[in-house]
Amino acid sequence: PDWIKVPPAKRGVVTDGIWDLRLDDGDAIVAGSRGTICRINPSTGSEKWCAEVGDGARLSLTDDKIVAANFAGDIHFLDRRSGARLGAARGLEGPLTAPAWGKDFVAVGSPKAGLLLVNPESGALGFRRACKGGISAGPAAQGDRVYVVTGMGRVTALQVTRRLPPDWKHYRKD
Repeated sequence: PDWIKVPPAKRGVVTDGIWDLRLDDGDAIVAGSRGTICRINPSTGSEKWCAEVGDGARLSLTDDKIVAANFAGDIHFLDRRSGARLGAARGLEGPLTAPAWGKDFVAVGSPKAGLLLVNPESGALGFRRACKGGISAGPAAQGDRVYVVTGMGRVTALQVTRRLPPDWKHYRKD
């Protein structure tokens, strides 16, 4: 039927596979298997912008930002309208799950590192919590609470009681 016909992107940026998809004001924001996020007009298939963010990116949107967490353990912050790079957190223990926006933080999970909370303004790691079995499903956040399912099948809720400081050092695997 006509309602499911979508023209392909012009340059075939996402034709090898799609890791994640979000809809935004009539456009599709697509994370492709080649490490690229593109904003695509689904009616024409034309790309409005593309940005390199690394393989296996999972996406989340806020009013003005896109956050993409990838397999390598990097989190990229992009402008939602233009795709301009706003910052990044690098060197976290990947692969990372889909990110979740909370009040003053971004939460991601990792099978190796557990729960990670990142300051969205600076990209600095503000909190790390090991979880038995790690975390393989994306966390959910609402206000100051984060909900995760551990690799052992346990649902855990945490409350973030203070704003993450902007000057925390990025977490590095030592």
